[in-house]
Amino acid sequence: MRKIWMTIVLGAGLLAGLTGCSKSLPGQTGGMTGSESIRIGVRVDIRRWAYYDKTTETFSGVEVDYARALGKKLGYGQVELVPVTPENLKLSINNGEVDCLVSKCTIMDTSKEDYEFSPGYYEDQGSMMVEKSSRIKDWGGLKGQKIAFLNGSDVKKRARKKMIDMGIISEDDEAGTEFVGYDNYEEMSQALEVGDVAAFAADACILRAWQDEGREILKDSYQDKEYGVAVLKDTPLSDKVARAVKDMKEEGVMDKILERWY
Repeated sequence: MRKIWMTIVLGAGLLAGLTGCSKSLPGQTGGMTGSESIRIGVRVDIRRWAYYDKTTETFSGVEVDYARALGKKLGYGQVELVPVTPENLKLSINNGEVDCLVSKCTIMDTSKEDYEFSPGYYEDQGSMMVEKSSRIKDWGGLKGQKIAFLNGSDVKKRARKKMIDMGIISEDDEAGTEFVGYDNYEEMSQALEVGDVAAFAADACILRAWQDEGREILKDSYQDKEYGVAVLKDTPLSDKVARAVKDMKEEGVMDKILERWY
């Protein structure tokens, strides 16, 4: 994917031009130390959640607004939004392309990684979306069907485990049920519309973005998850981000953002 760099001015001053990576991370140089901008990695493929419109050349969505608010809370004058994908999240932070990630990163054990997570800023869970015309009313109706998921995500693993736990399929016999990987959500939505798959599996925030009057999100869900800001370990920036996220949660920042988008 072509890299898109957009600088968001949070305070007074001129809008900066398009930029590349700076030579060092704020966390590596002891905090801001005179730096006026922070690079935050965001997704660009989830409508209403984190999206880049190529026509208007603008970023928008819940996590985009949260990234901007986080940058302001940290005291930076500018936030450079850097597009990332599920496949390059780890690489983008480890190689210094971004200072932190606000990109649907599920909080997990990072004891063997060079990065860590802030306290959670949003809780979500996964489910399945179907066309109402399919007359599928619950997960049992997906036995023997094709289910779309995003390549590079953990959705297949989580949804399959849920189906095993529910007794719909077993570890040794998936009863003809097939998980089909796609490279983006638009392809998944099209596959659901034309009947190539019976269900669209994803986190609830994504399903709501692709839902319309002809589609239904099934009641059952799989494995609650919490999103955190990913940042390099043991740096001044990681401590600052942790405090900022905690303060923003107490101030209800995410709740206010969600009200604007949903």
